[in-house]
Amino acid sequence: MDEALRKIQRQQRALLDNIPDMAWIKDKQSRFIATNEALARTVGRTPEEMIGKTDFDFVPRELAERYLADDKQVMELRQRKRIEEPFVDAAGTTPGSKPSSPRS
Repeated sequence: MDEALRKIQRQQRALLDNIPDMAWIKDKQSRFIATNEALARTVGRTPEEMIGKTDFDFVPRELAERYLADDKQVMELRQRKRIEEPFVDAAGTTPGSKPSSPRS
């Protein structure tokens, strides 16, 4: 792996891990590219275990479908938008919200 890429990944990890709320980066297929500890802990995983997976791997189907629809809308608008979304943690509780932003 190129040193410049490793440096970017270290910076990305430092940024994500210093955000106290759930934070993540997804690709155009809504697969997680990176997540922070807060999000991973909420779904009972490590950030590394979430890479390459989608919301369908971590939350009930109804929520995952809603998250996917919100992701698509945000990507189409190419603008940051605060979307209040219900959330279920690894124990099946803790309703909350996830902000959505345009992805790469």
